[in-house]
Amino acid sequence: MAVTVREITQRIEDLAPLSGAAPWDNPGLQVGSPSRNVRGVLVALDATPAVVEEALGRGADLIVTHHPLFFRPLPHLRTDKAAGRLLARIVQSDLAVYAAHTNLDVAAGGVTAVLARTLGIRGGAPLEPLEADPSTGWGWVGDLERPAAAAELARVLKRRLRLRALRRVGRPRGRVRRVACCGGSGGELVEAVAASGAELYVTGDLKYHQALAFRAEGIPVLDIGHFGSEQGIRPVLARLLRRIVRGLDPAVPVHVARAESDPFETI
Repeated sequence: MAVTVREITQRIEDLAPLSGAAPWDNPGLQVGSPSRNVRGVLVALDATPAVVEEALGRGADLIVTHHPLFFRPLPHLRTDKAAGRLLARIVQSDLAVYAAHTNLDVAAGGVTAVLARTLGIRGGAPLEPLEADPSTGWGWVGDLERPAAAAELARVLKRRLRLRALRRVGRPRGRVRRVACCGGSGGELVEAVAASGAELYVTGDLKYHQALAFRAEGIPVLDIGHFGSEQGIRPVLARLLRRIVRGLDPAVPVHVARAESDPFETI
């Protein structure tokens, strides 16, 4: 029995349809052939050189990432540049790379949904619903089962996501119950967060002027970084892929990358 790249990626798109991706995004098969047989899968946020070498070392020939290798047409493919060397290594090694990006951000059970579960948010709704499916969309807001102090939630996030540090904008007055979140870079959702009645917002990659805007609205924010806010999708996606390949070829292993980490360090 053999399983192909096409069979696996079609199942991923059942969870996260490409139609849900942002117009500027470039999800889907980045490198390789849909008809290629798969002997092993590696799940990662990015197809970095270290992740590519890990895939080769584990015998995985399909890398499923969150972030695309590229968003726009490449002006050149120069192997004296880092991006060119990486792509050459991928092609020469006959690897396939598939990305599920903003379509996985907005999907039910996707990146932000995983972050909401990590926070203990129960129920809720998207901050900015998609017109095609209002049950999905950008960000999420809902209520905690019991009110909690922001410091307590920060400790939960640091423990569950193995964060060394996080940034804070403002402080809630007392305990909070209504919490909003967005995986990745959620700084542009200030108006949606303000309209949601959230008492605290959790996201990553907050820029300076975005932080000022949240402070002006009186909305405290915990910035857990881009990597921190998205890393929880890796084991979830790996479990999904294991269920997929179990029904197609149980001999195909699915691994979560060990070779990647947050590029930012706290000193």
